[in-house]
Amino acid sequence: MSNAEQPRKSSGMKILLWIVVVLVLLAIVACVGCLGLGAYMAKNLIITDPAKVQSTAESITAMTPPPGYDAKMGMNMMGVMTMAMYGDSTSGGDHMLMLMSFQAGVDEQQMESQMKDNLEQQGGNKNISVTETTEETYQVRGEETAVTIEKGESGGKEFRQIYFTFTSKGGGPAMFMMVMPEEEWADDGKEAFEATLASMQNP
Repeated sequence: MSNAEQPRKSSGMKILLWIVVVLVLLAIVACVGCLGLGAYMAKNLIITDPAKVQSTAESITAMTPPPGYDAKMGMNMMGVMTMAMYGDSTSGGDHMLMLMSFQAGVDEQQMESQMKDNLEQQGGNKNISVTETTEETYQVRGEETAVTIEKGESGGKEFRQIYFTFTSKGGGPAMFMMVMPEEEWADDGKEAFEATLASMQNP
């Protein structure tokens, strides 16, 4: 296999770093709120209308989320960063699906270095204690892509979290992350994930 055909590599650290970006941005909004500008920023940056969250996701990639994953929140930082998040249609909080993209030309190495510092200050990601990691190759938007599949535990429950990086519609770096209970993955969760992947294949 030539270098051009090598699967795109996913980076667990990169995923965590990008999640920290969201936390930092939310913190900025909260801080600005102390100055009386938070309502304006929240109105223009944070999206809560489900139809608009789905539209935000579609700006990153075509995607049909599986049943049980409802549009919850989105964010658009003036085209620099775009995010759409889905969660449980009922209470429980055991499901999560997130898409995030950055504009083309972002210096990923510099971004990762800065976000790594923030991650270390926050003490890392302790939500899911990973016990098993595998990697499978899938087609994502026409590219061979390395997909990381982790099994872990949180709050006495076992979960699967699946993530990978890909190229968004806009040509910039993007990432996908999905979390579900382990028993669901063992039942029909993997099929639901693969159906979601299939819905992303439109260019």
